[in-house]
Formats: sequence, C-alpha cells, structure tokens
Amino acid sequence: LYCGDCLNLQSIPEINGLKVLNCGGCTNLQSIPKIYGLKKLYCWGCENLQSIPKIDELNELYCSRCTKLQSIPKIDGLDYLNCWKCENLQNIPKIDGCKIYK
Repeated sequence: LYCGDCLNLQSIPEINGLKVLNCGGCTNLQSIPKIYGLKKLYCWGCENLQSIPKIDELNELYCSRCTKLQSIPKIDGLDYLNCWKCENLQNIPKIDGCKIYK
C-alpha cells in the first residue's frame, strides 16, 4: 500500500496480511495500527507520529524525520532500522543482527 505524501491522512486502518506499507511524508499521520504480516514499514517524515507498534514480522523500518517519535519497540528479526533525525527519540532497543542508522 502506497499512500505517501497524503498530507491530510491521520490514521491507517488495520489491514492484516499487508506486506509493505509506505506512508512516508504523511505529516498529519498520528498512528499506525499493528498490522499482522507486515514486512516493511516506510513512515519517514511523519511529523506527528508518536509511536510505532510492535509488529513481530517486520524486517525493515524506515522512520527517519519522525520528529515526535519517542520510542521504538524491540522487534526481534528486524534487519534494518533507519531513525535518522528523530530528535525526540529516547530509546532505541538493541536488536541482534539489525543495521541501525541514526
């Protein structure tokens, strides 16, 4: 599902079985539901996003420039995490084997 740069988008419905969600640049997005089966989440530039749900199947998480994001859950199996310019991020969990860019 690609809904990037939808400036008025505030929430995304739970779509179980979805593999890739790209909602980057949705500056008014406030929450992302726990989507079972999601492998890749691109939510960069979501300035009002405050948290990311723990999605066990997630392999890649791109959440750079999410300026209100305060924490990222520990997701075992996460291979790639990009949290560059998340100024309010207080906690980045240690995840074995994960490449972290901050």
